[in-house]
Amino acid sequence: MAIEILSAMLAKESYGAHDGKLHIVSPVTSLTVPKQAFEEVKATGKKGIQTDVNLVAVLVLWGGSPDEQYTLTAALTGPTGKTVAMPVQHKVWAGGDGMTGTINIDATFQFNESGLGMFKFKFLLNGTSRAEIRLPILKEGDAPPS
Repeated sequence: MAIEILSAMLAKESYGAHDGKLHIVSPVTSLTVPKQAFEEVKATGKKGIQTDVNLVAVLVLWGGSPDEQYTLTAALTGPTGKTVAMPVQHKVWAGGDGMTGTINIDATFQFNESGLGMFKFKFLLNGTSRAEIRLPILKEGDAPPS
């Protein structure tokens, strides 16, 4: 059976505990840009707002065979179309039916006020896109889409 990604989520951080469980801290459903950043753009005439994206993707994988080798990576596309690829991780299936995997996402993007929109996170397993998360970018105080 081929390895598949069953689910993916984004969080501020995650960590493994001594009991072998993966703990997810502050799941993320949107990115918020401070109002002050927009005010600064208007006051100074800057061309755009720069934002850092520092998240962890937590993936649930299924279907591997013991000692099967696979690769895991992600690509992050910002609202202007700029794409940043995360480093490829070379892994070996440890055994059992399911596993969790994490990808640290660290990138800087620049966009203008009209560039608010979505970040797209694509997750690749063995070089093939297998999952995608869309993350809205909101101005501080705006309600997330329902």
